[in-house]
Amino acid sequence: MRSAVRRSHDSSPLINPVIVGNLGRETDWTSAVEGVNCVVHTAAQVNPGTRRKTTPHSEYHRVNVEGTIKLAEQAAAAGVRRFIFISTAKVLGERSATRQPLSEVAPYAPCDGYASSKMEAELALLALAKHTSMEVVIVRPPMVYGLNAAGNFSALTKLLDRGIPLPIAGIKNLRSFLSIDNLVDFIWKCTWHPAAANQIFHVCDGKDLATPDLVRAIERSLKRPVYLFHCPEPVLRWGFKLLGRMDIHQRLYDSFQLDAVKAKNAMQWSPVVSLEEALLQVTQEHKN
Repeated sequence: MRSAVRRSHDSSPLINPVIVGNLGRETDWTSAVEGVNCVVHTAAQVNPGTRRKTTPHSEYHRVNVEGTIKLAEQAAAAGVRRFIFISTAKVLGERSATRQPLSEVAPYAPCDGYASSKMEAELALLALAKHTSMEVVIVRPPMVYGLNAAGNFSALTKLLDRGIPLPIAGIKNLRSFLSIDNLVDFIWKCTWHPAAANQIFHVCDGKDLATPDLVRAIERSLKRPVYLFHCPEPVLRWGFKLLGRMDIHQRLYDSFQLDAVKAKNAMQWSPVVSLEEALLQVTQEHKN
């Protein structure tokens, strides 16, 4: 087992680290892929998470498309048996119809540069698999949460930990989530299971929640009161529009459900931890 990294991380408990530098068409993966039979590619240029900073489309393309394909091509040339690509459910857009989860055959509908680059990488990998002996597995997670998680989950946990009241009691959406423990377990199964070869999988915790219900689940894990109150949706929409953060409004109100039946049936996989168990572990470690 090897860990391919961009630079040295002296304080991280990496297994046989191999430094490859920045990711792109110029990256040389030879020392990382030589002699291995499976590659799990998790690295990506992600959204910066703030409206004050933007990432050019060219940077997404360089890292997420060119960098991925260069790794896959060198892996195939080195005789790697299977290539597992961690994509994102965002390649299908930002929303689903309530109680109509998106399956793996739903049409692509990326809404930003990050999701578009992941879609391009998926298509290129599927094409590569048709012309080489290397098997490709694509995993599309929804929002992943865990200890030290970045993005919306971290921001929400900090707000709740401070006891800040939230005007979201009236939201009635449904969204899929994925614990990092469940994601890692599914990736591990993809490294060896015969049914994973050349497939795309959606994977989630198996319990979709409305935004207020997620907050209340975090509340129970934090073991402290959380205050939710009702605010008319048009008022909140106006407020987020004024702040230039309609992306937050969308994630609060829209449904985004994934159909993970294929992972369950084809891979005989089920979550190793429930959403409640995972949240309890995360929040307890957060408090410590």
